[in-house]
Amino acid sequence: MQNEPLPVKTFLKVSADTPIVDVRTPGEFMRGHIPGAVNIPIFTDEQRALVGIEYARKGQQAAILLGLELIGPELTVRCRQLLKVARAGSTVSLYCWRGGLRSAAMEWLFKLIGYSTNRLQGGYKSYRSEVQRSFGVMCNFKVIAGPTGSGKTEILKRLGGLGAQVLDLEELANHRGSAFGGLGMGPQPGTEHFENLLYHRLSSLNRNKVIWVEDESLSIGNCFIPKEIYKQMQLARAFVIEVSKDERVKRLVDMYGSIDTSLLREALVKIGKRLGGDRLKMAIEALATGNLSEVARLSLDYYDKSYAGGLALRDTGRVVHITLPVMDPAAIAQHLQAQD
Repeated sequence: MQNEPLPVKTFLKVSADTPIVDVRTPGEFMRGHIPGAVNIPIFTDEQRALVGIEYARKGQQAAILLGLELIGPELTVRCRQLLKVARAGSTVSLYCWRGGLRSAAMEWLFKLIGYSTNRLQGGYKSYRSEVQRSFGVMCNFKVIAGPTGSGKTEILKRLGGLGAQVLDLEELANHRGSAFGGLGMGPQPGTEHFENLLYHRLSSLNRNKVIWVEDESLSIGNCFIPKEIYKQMQLARAFVIEVSKDERVKRLVDMYGSIDTSLLREALVKIGKRLGGDRLKMAIEALATGNLSEVARLSLDYYDKSYAGGLALRDTGRVVHITLPVMDPAAIAQHLQAQD
């Protein structure tokens, strides 16, 4: 006998301490999944396509029979995959796209070998609806702003270390922002999975209390911040970290100085039109001679203009400038925490 499927929030709550199994195809899983889930697909991407064609041509029964024919020899493999991620006889949670035949079939299989199960009502589709709905809920954001190289990310992490609520969008996107932001980083999630990670992180925070977030563009590399969240960030009080250009140049050299020069050159070319032909030429020549400070200084000519334009769009009454004698992220974090 199968359990009644659980609505999204109940499913996530009861699944907090159990393995979550995504039984969709590897391709579907790669586009996005519930954070922490493991993929034990009932079908490969190719098999699912064949079943879909059979369904369209001959109906549900023919599609089910073809599906059974395709996966029959692989059922033992699926069971062994589960045994690697969940203790025998324990409880597992599972979902497919719409909470239909695929998850029902895998629930039957898992129960057959002794597992208890939780199944997601409406499947991953209902989860995605909840993710997108949640972005319209108000958050008590406070924004750390400042020009490129002003140490915003480090200040955010220091705030987290002090016990403040922080939302690190660049960490979720695995990108530092800007044309240089992906250098030295691994692959980014797609926007869909970035949204899932964002939902997961926000669900762990109290939205009524202050949540510190770094000022960002709408896109962080290839990941796009949900428009509802971005709008809230734009309307929030912003604390602008004022740092000298010399100190920002030093910080950027420390951050990117070990990156392969060919990758730095590619990043410069990406902003070439906005940097200007003469400055691009000067920056590439400086890079060739190892003068990374000059490369950073020339790049900041573009980024500072872009930053100033974004800051000008904010309500000046909700902008606070933070100027300290020495650029000390720990001291700034303590100062900002007192603003909660």
